[in-house]
Amino acid sequence: MGPERPMDISGEAMNFFAKPAIILSAILCTSGALADPVADFYRDKRINLIVSFGTGGTYGLYGRLIADYIPRHLPGNPKIVVQHMPGAGGIVATNHMFNIAPKDGTTVGMLFKDIALAQVVQPDSVRYDARKFNWIGSVNQYYAVVMTWAASGADSLDAARQREVIMASSGPGHHGTVLSQAMNDLLGTKFRSITGYDGAGAMHLAMERGEVQARIGSWESIKTGQADWIRDKKIHLIAQAGIAKAPDLQQLPLVLDLVKDPADRSMIELIDSGSIVGWSLTLPPEVPSERVDAWRRAFEALMKDREFLDAAKKINADVDPKSGKEISDVIERVLASSPQVFDRVRKIAASAK
Repeated sequence: MGPERPMDISGEAMNFFAKPAIILSAILCTSGALADPVADFYRDKRINLIVSFGTGGTYGLYGRLIADYIPRHLPGNPKIVVQHMPGAGGIVATNHMFNIAPKDGTTVGMLFKDIALAQVVQPDSVRYDARKFNWIGSVNQYYAVVMTWAASGADSLDAARQREVIMASSGPGHHGTVLSQAMNDLLGTKFRSITGYDGAGAMHLAMERGEVQARIGSWESIKTGQADWIRDKKIHLIAQAGIAKAPDLQQLPLVLDLVKDPADRSMIELIDSGSIVGWSLTLPPEVPSERVDAWRRAFEALMKDREFLDAAKKINADVDPKSGKEISDVIERVLASSPQVFDRVRKIAASAK
């Protein structure tokens, strides 16, 4: 016998054996492409969106808008429920998010904008490190106004230099408390802070009742929730806070522009740094990176969602988004300020207690 010859497999036979393998490979590739562990995780889940202030303010307004529209952009389309957790000017909710909330992506927060400032001036109350949160993005910048109730008679900065004006605030480390005291020190005003109000709604009611005469708060909140105050001239806008002027308040003086000394300006920039943080979404530390990325993509898509933008426009809620990276950069910069700036801000906050 001669040597055994190799089997001759025709092209047709090759196709017969190859087709099942090709089909199997295609099925496996397709199922792998369709598999989405993030969608699988979020499907049928309920997400808690924790808002760090009570109902009635702009935080709650933006929180409800996001809860209504962002699920369509999240893998698995989970349901989102808004949970208000006021206290200590926003610190209660932030401590909860950092230490107690699940680290799996089922709890997201709309925390207070002064998260970094409070870390500097209230170390005994703060139980978080703002740099370790997973920042998703901000719906809008925080344009703040210094407003006085018309009946107070303090219709200008000059008037606030002549008489004591009682200022409503959430807590000792709250932006309004610290900035009003800084204005006293640098501009000669006579604001006296009364703290303990749980959010804008409570402070607005206190102004209407005559308990207080002024507050430093969101221009958005006034336009959306207290439009009659503007229409009926119930308040005076005597200055605005923040790093930049609101687009529709270009004639109103900016506190930062009234301060000329470079060291003083650095202090005001630290106090007002939350204006960039604005109304932000954040996830706790240690959330799996693929879920953080999914939230960031969903937020980016939401900011282009026509129905969301139309809904915001109907209630006069402006949308001027910032990315999670932009917010993280601000947080890092604020917390890298010099010890001298920190000391000055702490002294100002302490004098307001």
